[in-house]
Amino acid sequence: MSEKPIDKFKSEIDAKKQHEVDTKMAELRGETERYKKRYEDLLDDYNLFKSQCQWMDTLSVDYTPSKPIEPESKTGTGEGAIILVGSDWHVFEQVKAERVNGLNSYNPKICEKSVNEFFNGCLSWLEIHRTKLKIKKIILALLGDFITNMLYEDHKEENAGSVQEEVLFALQLIRSGIDMLLENGDFDEIIAVCCPGNHSRESFEKRVSGSSQHTYEWLMYKFMSDFIYVGNEKIRFQIADGYHNFLNIYGKEIRFHHGDWIRYQGGVGGLTIPMNKAIKSWNIGRKADFDIFGHWHQTMNPGLFLSNGSILGYSPFAIKVKGEYERPQQSLIVIDSKRFITSVNRIYVR
Repeated sequence: MSEKPIDKFKSEIDAKKQHEVDTKMAELRGETERYKKRYEDLLDDYNLFKSQCQWMDTLSVDYTPSKPIEPESKTGTGEGAIILVGSDWHVFEQVKAERVNGLNSYNPKICEKSVNEFFNGCLSWLEIHRTKLKIKKIILALLGDFITNMLYEDHKEENAGSVQEEVLFALQLIRSGIDMLLENGDFDEIIAVCCPGNHSRESFEKRVSGSSQHTYEWLMYKFMSDFIYVGNEKIRFQIADGYHNFLNIYGKEIRFHHGDWIRYQGGVGGLTIPMNKAIKSWNIGRKADFDIFGHWHQTMNPGLFLSNGSILGYSPFAIKVKGEYERPQQSLIVIDSKRFITSVNRIYVR
């Protein structure tokens, strides 16, 4: 018996609905699988994160509140001293900006202002360090080359005056600084440790034996010691008769010198290599815990020594010897009675 048209239509409709249902079910099953895969991936990430952060669970179990730290008194309770390092002022030397690529200018007027900045900078650093230390002693290291002299033709041409005038000007500046420290530094004692420089020698030929006594600076130091400040109980002068000048501070030996006896002609290691070799040799005879010197117009503090900068600053000579540019500056060292050197500070003078 042939199928009736209505029955055929109904069967076609049912088949179409079934296909749609099957298609939809397939889509839902695919979407379910995707969600299941995403869930499993997230679960794996969670378990990995949990294993990596397991130490936080341990910390949360063992954690105890921090103990409060009581602030210490701002008033210095320890004992200490400072070393104020002055060298290489070259008070009558003149530097014209156009001869040093515009990096520096210098003349006696600028020098005087820079020296004032130097001593004022000392008092500024002193105020900072006295928050932790009772500092009643200052070692004023006067390490030479305060004058340029007239040893070379360009000095004779460029210097602002005669050697005698230059010595008197340097003496005036140093004396003004010492008087300022006596009046405003609140020190019980000032020790002036004095070393002549190589520029202040009286002859072109360099001396080895008697090198100190044959300098204008040695005479300048003696004049201050024996005439200007004679009888002043707050200041004493320790003037080098040889190249080295030793001072014991809280049981530590400090070796002061100008620095010109170091042989250095450039090199990758800079001053560190020849200076470390010199220290090793010198320590065989008399050991020092630290060396302080000038001469090289370069501030350097690698650990065993301090090389002081200059107030003169960058000059044509520095360009000739390929010296690195450095802002005019001097140094201040803090000595703790228990810990030795605790701070090395730069005093920029301009």
